[in-house]
Amino acid sequence: MKPRFFVLLGCVSCILFLADAACAQSAMHQPKTEAGVKQVEEMWLHARDLSTLDQILAPEWADTNTEGAHHTRAEMMKFWRTHKAPAPPKHPSQFDALEIHIYGDVAIATGGVENFNDSGAVAQRTRFTDVFVYRNGRWQAVASQEGLVPTTKSGATH
Repeated sequence: MKPRFFVLLGCVSCILFLADAACAQSAMHQPKTEAGVKQVEEMWLHARDLSTLDQILAPEWADTNTEGAHHTRAEMMKFWRTHKAPAPPKHPSQFDALEIHIYGDVAIATGGVENFNDSGAVAQRTRFTDVFVYRNGRWQAVASQEGLVPTTKSGATH
């Protein structure tokens, strides 16, 4: 009876190990579709940890921010390693527009993001362009640029 128990235990352990490995692999795999890119954009918009950014940003990723400053992936990762992640906002940022176009292994995402103040009013709007490359079953960002949408005295954007 004891040998059967150990064989059964070994089989169950193998099944659980293989199921865990399959889940980990599927978590890394993203479809080579607009929906796959949208999934990455959503993850990125709400990222609060280094491991998520590490998956999304390709080694050669570079960004030009709303102030015109250029940052590399290494600079951004160093910043996030040395600064505490901000608390989740009361009203999370959201896309007000998102268009994705795929050209083979390259995708270009353009859109807008709304950031909110504590009362829920739009505090800032930005427009962005992100360029992705499909590698090893997933989309990775290789370039990004953001720009602020100006507001009028009434608070309306144009």
